[in-house]
Amino acid sequence: MVTLWWIYRRKKEEKSTWQGKLIIIILIFLLLWRVVPCVLHEVGNFGREEDAAETLVANLEKAEQIAKEDEEKRKIEEEQRKVEEEKRRIEEEKRRAEEEQKRLEEQRRAEEEQKRLEEQKKREEEQRKLAEQLAKKRAAEAEEKKKAEQAKAQSTPAVNYSVDRDCSDFSRQGEATSFMKASIAAGFGDHRLDRDGDGIACDD
Repeated sequence: MVTLWWIYRRKKEEKSTWQGKLIIIILIFLLLWRVVPCVLHEVGNFGREEDAAETLVANLEKAEQIAKEDEEKRKIEEEQRKVEEEKRRIEEEKRRAEEEQKRLEEQRRAEEEQKRLEEQKKREEEQRKLAEQLAKKRAAEAEEKKKAEQAKAQSTPAVNYSVDRDCSDFSRQGEATSFMKASIAAGFGDHRLDRDGDGIACDD
């Protein structure tokens, strides 16, 4: 400002002003020498700030993308875990069903075996009862037969086959034939009652 005022006074007095102009030029150069680096520095800083902002935005976007990927991965792992748990649950239910079926099968076999043993025991008991009844029946028949033989022996008089007999000792032909057969069976011969040898006594 002082230089401009001085130039103005010199020009008004019609004096030479080249010294003032030179001073102004020097001052302009000095100003440029001080201002331009600052401007360039600020411009460089502005570019770097823009780069830093872009880098920050890129890093934020990358971090957000990574977070989304981690969230997706976590969800996928959670789904896989649920699937695995469901698979294990189904396998456990299947195993329990197989064990229950096996237990029921063993129980059915045990019941069938018990039923078979009971039926076998029942058949054996029936066979034993039948055998006892048959034995009792046979014993009763043998007892009856023995009693009948005893009764017959008691009712039938004792015959002495050693005494010689002839047809005049019998009232009927049949009685003579029975005596002859009994005598032959006892070993005493036919007492000459069957002279023609036809097995009938006193028929001649």
